[in-house]
Amino acid sequence: MLEKLLKNFWPIRRRPTQPVTGGRTLSDWLEQGIEAQHSGALDEAESWYCRILEHDGHHPQALYHLGTLAEQAGRPGAACELYRHAAEARQDWFEPWFRLGNALRMLGRPGPAVEAMEKAVSLNPASGGARINLSMLLWEGGRGREAETLLRELAAGTDDAALDAYQNLLLLLNYREDFEPERCYDEHLRWARRYADPLTAAAAAPARPPDPERVLNIGYVSPDFRLHPVALFLLPLLVHHDRSRCKVHLYATRSQADDTTERLRAAADAWRDIAALADDAAAAAIREDGIDVLVDLAGHTGWNRLLVFARRPAPVQISWLGYLNTTGMKAMDARLSDAVATPQAFDALHAERIMRLPGCQWCFQPIVEAPEVTPLPSGGDGTITFGSFHNRVKVGPGVVRLWSRLLKQVPRSRLLLMAKGLAEGNQELLDRFGAEGIDPNRIVLRDAAPYRQYLATYAEVDIALDAFPYSGGTTTCESLWMGVPVVTWSYPAAAGRGAASILTSAGLPELIAQDAGEYLSIAAALAGDRVRLDNLRQSLRQRLRESPLMDARRFAADVEHAYRGLWRAWCSRQ
Repeated sequence: MLEKLLKNFWPIRRRPTQPVTGGRTLSDWLEQGIEAQHSGALDEAESWYCRILEHDGHHPQALYHLGTLAEQAGRPGAACELYRHAAEARQDWFEPWFRLGNALRMLGRPGPAVEAMEKAVSLNPASGGARINLSMLLWEGGRGREAETLLRELAAGTDDAALDAYQNLLLLLNYREDFEPERCYDEHLRWARRYADPLTAAAAAPARPPDPERVLNIGYVSPDFRLHPVALFLLPLLVHHDRSRCKVHLYATRSQADDTTERLRAAADAWRDIAALADDAAAAAIREDGIDVLVDLAGHTGWNRLLVFARRPAPVQISWLGYLNTTGMKAMDARLSDAVATPQAFDALHAERIMRLPGCQWCFQPIVEAPEVTPLPSGGDGTITFGSFHNRVKVGPGVVRLWSRLLKQVPRSRLLLMAKGLAEGNQELLDRFGAEGIDPNRIVLRDAAPYRQYLATYAEVDIALDAFPYSGGTTTCESLWMGVPVVTWSYPAAAGRGAASILTSAGLPELIAQDAGEYLSIAAALAGDRVRLDNLRQSLRQRLRESPLMDARRFAADVEHAYRGLWRAWCSRQ
């Protein structure tokens, strides 16, 4: 019915005088729709809203609530149209502008999304949520300094939005090329002293039998138990956990499910959705489940539950995978990493103990069947295609300058960038390359695509370029799997060495640069050696299969050894 409405019912000309029939008004119908929607009867709710629009095609509340239904159904395009009509029907109403901005963000349209969110903020300046979302839209649109200014202003407040703003600020700092690691560390400690450490000081010590060799209850906490980079690296570990030594519990902090969710649930012993639970209740549930080792997979990213960890529901608490930096918290005992991703020099920049796995902190297994590796695209006219499929926030000013130098050094080359929102919000990025003397015709911009189509796009890329200061993990693995070598800079920042860790594990240390000059030299040399490129393209997938990076059984044993060591240390202190 919603599809029919979108195609055929605008504009609706009939506007009968209320009441409509039998003394019932459109307001009565709206109440019926809202009540049905709240109770989960979504088809019934849709019917009530559509009935209203058959009588008043510009009814703002009916349009708005239909938009929320479309958004729930995973149709952001339809939601945008409905929110837009609701906003036009009642221009001073905050909610449709706010939801429109979020829906446009989901569609990867940063320009219009910023305009809608700015309108929402102008209508309700006190809305911390709208201002936080505006800051993230500015950041994603390449306006990082404006975003940081807004986040710092919000984080300095005392309202509910301050916590979210502060965590978004911490995340953003990992992408700042000019932000010193020491200052980044200090910011994390300040956040923890303000929000997390007082909860830890007041928390009761978790009570668990201190048997160092018994079967461990391991809990993983994440908002990303779905088709997501976290799931990509987590699933092989879950599948290969030794069930004679541990039992696995998954705690979902976001109620969003897909086929990957079901695979993760099937690989675990227990599943609990804690998205709707307050922090105290979530911590109590974890305690009741008897969790011995609790692992956070989100850090300071969206929908995290770090303040559950601050309440100390488990004896051993670990950070891993989803946030490549310190949490800053006293309640977090360790961070799982490796010697390449987090060398000893970084110990002083972590509140946690660094537990270095003997191999790599990553374990890669393709989560869907990937397309076959294709021949070199430069085999046609000889033009080298460099590529980067990073989130656009990673393509900062320094990255643009370095990649521009590379394009000048390799005249017969172009750069293919693929990310959400690039096709619509591209002029600012093209202008940045233009300011470095690069013809915009040498820059190819693509929007994000469904996963298999995204992987297939590597058929157009000869050499992948890693970003800095926030290196690529998932993109590095996917690129190598598709036969495309990755050039990285082992950047001196907590999140700057993920690709170096992966390339080391894959037996490709020669692709790791220690500075900008070496980065250019490695990439330019690869571009000039067609035989080497072709050999790499044909061999990389098999090389990965035979590397420690894909030895899931060994990886699981290494992780369990780390967990057991931390558990034994806790037992010895009891």
